[in-house]
Amino acid sequence: MKASLQSLKSNSNESFATYWVKAHSFGFHWHYHPEIELCYVQRGAGTRMVGDSVREFSEGDLVLVGSNLPHTWISQQYANDASDNMEVFVVQFLPDLFNKTILHLPEFQPIATLLKNASQGLFFRDIDLFKEKCLALENGSSIEKLLNLIAILDELSTKPNTEKLTTKNYTPFLTNENQKRMQRIFGHIHAHFAEEISLAQMADIACMNEASFCRYFKQNTGQTLTEYLNDLRISQACRLLVETSEPITAIANTVGFNSFTNFNKCFVKRKKTSPRTFRKAVVG
Repeated sequence: MKASLQSLKSNSNESFATYWVKAHSFGFHWHYHPEIELCYVQRGAGTRMVGDSVREFSEGDLVLVGSNLPHTWISQQYANDASDNMEVFVVQFLPDLFNKTILHLPEFQPIATLLKNASQGLFFRDIDLFKEKCLALENGSSIEKLLNLIAILDELSTKPNTEKLTTKNYTPFLTNENQKRMQRIFGHIHAHFAEEISLAQMADIACMNEASFCRYFKQNTGQTLTEYLNDLRISQACRLLVETSEPITAIANTVGFNSFTNFNKCFVKRKKTSPRTFRKAVVG
């Protein structure tokens, strides 16, 4: 799958870039770049796609994306009215920031392994103190910021329960044709998920026959179209259950379920609890 090629947002006096992205929402934007990227979500929730990995994300999400690995973060459609619902801190650096000589030093072996594994995308758990470390990257002299980055990567390299995101044999399709196809497919899904979306309709949008589309979609997401849609709709329903007092039946209809029975079944399958119990546990 292909995404638009992007460039490092770096100060000419520094070897890596750090910046905040603050926006009302993130739409589907499948992209890649030669830089390795560390993304920390301070605020927001939605769907994260890295290679063929499709997962929900929320505040505190921390992911390391390898060079030229396609990815996108898509925010929840139903959010509050604040001007900036998404706040993400981004660190980008080229793979040759640490040259081969440095990475062969014994002290850098954990970081070398970390950067190698980033080719599959890495998700880190239990990173409560990372916000302070991010802020440290924004301040101080250039050499202080570089040393702070090395310290962060060293700490991440020793974190237990780090999860590789893409499947081992995943190979991105970095072509203009696939970039446009992915943008059409997921742009339509995330804009119209609350409506009826058929396999025939999506195959037509992708300019493929239905059998080819099924294989293509499964290869790029690890899910069928129905599974992906149900996950997306349940994710949106959770938001509405927490942030509104709308009846559960109304919420089921709002996110695209025509059958309340099917909504309950899908919700329990994915959340291991009923919508009513979920709302009560979170809201009280």
